[in-house]
Amino acid sequence: MELQKDRLLSFVARKGALVLGATVLILVLRLLKNIMVSRILEPELRGIWGLLSVVPTFLVSAGNLGIGSAITYYTGKKIYSSHYTLGAVFYSTLLFGVGLGFVASWLIGNNLFFSGETSLIEPYRPLIMAITPFFWLQIMVSGYLTGASEVERLTLFRIME
Repeated sequence: MELQKDRLLSFVARKGALVLGATVLILVLRLLKNIMVSRILEPELRGIWGLLSVVPTFLVSAGNLGIGSAITYYTGKKIYSSHYTLGAVFYSTLLFGVGLGFVASWLIGNNLFFSGETSLIEPYRPLIMAITPFFWLQIMVSGYLTGASEVERLTLFRIME
């Protein structure tokens, strides 16, 4: 019994150290990215850069409707096979990710939320439509990897984003 407890503590310590190290690396990489972007882009383009990341993130977070949590739950409980769950991830990306891309385009085109200076994002509508499914896929894959207890792959995925 004591040996299993030591193994478990060793396992948790290794995984915890991996996640902590990856989190620090992610923070450093994001800081460097933000410094480079702010030095390269002029103020107007920095605002557009911000809107290009905020609009899809907001829509995907609002439009998720618990699907990401369901992917995590069903993957962790192994109710369905991993092939079926991954199929659901990619199918939902095609259906909801692309659909939310069209919603983003419609919102920008109708100036419901983007007027005044924020209307500068209008020429970037096709780009927002194209990147929104990738934001959706990011959330779904993170949920799948969390449910599958794939700490190393999830950590690598978080670093790559």
